[in-house]
Amino acid sequence: MSFFKRVLMFSLIILLVLSVYKDLTKDVSSSSEQVPSPKVTEHNKNYSIVKVKVESGETVLSIIEDLNEHHIDHVDMHQLITDFKKNNPQADPYHLTVDTYYYFPLYDH
Repeated sequence: MSFFKRVLMFSLIILLVLSVYKDLTKDVSSSSEQVPSPKVTEHNKNYSIVKVKVESGETVLSIIEDLNEHHIDHVDMHQLITDFKKNNPQADPYHLTVDTYYYFPLYDH
């Protein structure tokens, strides 16, 4: 029985080493969490674009409200989400990743 324990232990060690090696050699630059640069101009007809790093607990709406100093009464909530999606086509506005940069609209007052 000790032979099987040794083989099992050896196999687990090999798997651990391979896993660590794969993690250490993974190309971080191709991560899906990176946000591509937006395909819109830097200044749209009714808003500018601001690059913001998302902190824990923040949402698209809370960040847009903070950026616009809570003066977004003239913009529909659906339009806020649409503008965010336009500038971040790969991102899900309902599930932001913490410590990731996204492009947010800064509306003209």
